[in-house]
Parts: sequence; structure tokens; C-alpha cells
Amino acid sequence: MMNEIVIDNKTYKIMKYLYGKREVSYHDIEKKFGEDDATLVCELIRGKYATHRSPDGTLSQNYFFLGYESKISLLASGNKYVEDRRTSNAIRITPIFVSIVSVIVSIIGLVISITSSNSEVFVHLLK
Repeated sequence: MMNEIVIDNKTYKIMKYLYGKREVSYHDIEKKFGEDDATLVCELIRGKYATHRSPDGTLSQNYFFLGYESKISLLASGNKYVEDRRTSNAIRITPIFVSIVSVIVSIIGLVISITSSNSEVFVHLLK
């Protein structure tokens, strides 16, 4: 079965970094994410989410020959995964945001109604 890898947060961060870029050198990925996390690129290639271009210019799914001069890019399946996850996050976060805003508006309305009724009582007491 294709794409039998687990994409955790570190792998997803690498995918987001690659998303929208044509090609990124393996050395740049290693500098940005560290040597240990950069090896997750091999998993992306193995899962057919990414590919690499060798220094001689050939595209390959063979992740055994990754080097500093290799250029990594996401395939269509990798781009789709990033887009789907972004959409999923937006769908999940939007109702939470709307609920928080409505609670804040309700609290402000309650405070305003309490302060306006208290000021009327205060004005009545002064007369």
C-alpha cells in the first residue's frame, strides 16, 4: 500500500517548509531542522510524498543516495496533504473562535447592563 508512513508534527513542519518551494537542498533542510529531523525527508520520499533531484539532475525516489547537493521537492500527494491538513485545521478552529468571541460579547453585554442598572439606582438614591 502506498503512503504507509506516519506523519508527525516534525515531518509536517518539513512538509510545510517544502510546500510552495520548487526545490530545497538537503543541506538547507538539515541546517533549518537539524541533522536528526532532516532524516525524516527519507520517510517522505519512501512514502511517495517527496522526491529528490540528484546533483546530476535526475529525479529519483531512491532515498539511499541523499547528499548535501540533493534537491528535495514535494510531489502532488505531499502538496495535497499539506493543503488538506490546513483546511482541516481551519474547519476545526473556526467554531472555537466564534464561540470565544460570542462569550466575550455576552460578558461585555452583561457588564454593561449591570453597570447601567446600578447607575440608575445610584441616581435614584441621590434624588
